[in-house]
Amino acid sequence: MNLNEHFYYGDGKLFAKYDRTNNLCKKGDRVGFECSTGYRRIIVNGKKEQEHRVIWRLKNGPIPEGCTVDHINRDPRDNRIDNLRLVTPSQSCMNRTTPANNKSGKTGVGFRSREQKWVARINVNGRRKQLGCFDSFEKAVKARLKAEHKYYGEYAPS
Repeated sequence: MNLNEHFYYGDGKLFAKYDRTNNLCKKGDRVGFECSTGYRRIIVNGKKEQEHRVIWRLKNGPIPEGCTVDHINRDPRDNRIDNLRLVTPSQSCMNRTTPANNKSGKTGVGFRSREQKWVARINVNGRRKQLGCFDSFEKAVKARLKAEHKYYGEYAPS
């Protein structure tokens, strides 16, 4: 399907170029629907697809095998083309928010009560690396941030 024949892009959104089948939307309407995750889905060739992936293809062509489209600012509602980038799944995982069950407030930093020390760790290429045990939370966070910049580079969480 030639996406340019069906949709046009404007400020991070996709709009219908003509009335869609079964009156799902009219010419000029924003296409798709928002899921509970915040991602917007649209129907392309009878299949549900995430809007940001369709926008990427519309503006840049096919998504290479083994790659995905990542929201730089982590906001699934912000589909502006300058907020999207092509990454590997591993790089996409680097750009995540702190998990809700994290008690320290910093990803990769936790307290080991047995030793009464803070521990820092990081996942690199699917393997966990221990960064060390520290007397203070601040030192553990510093070690984690240093490792993020070393291993994740531009994909390090901001």
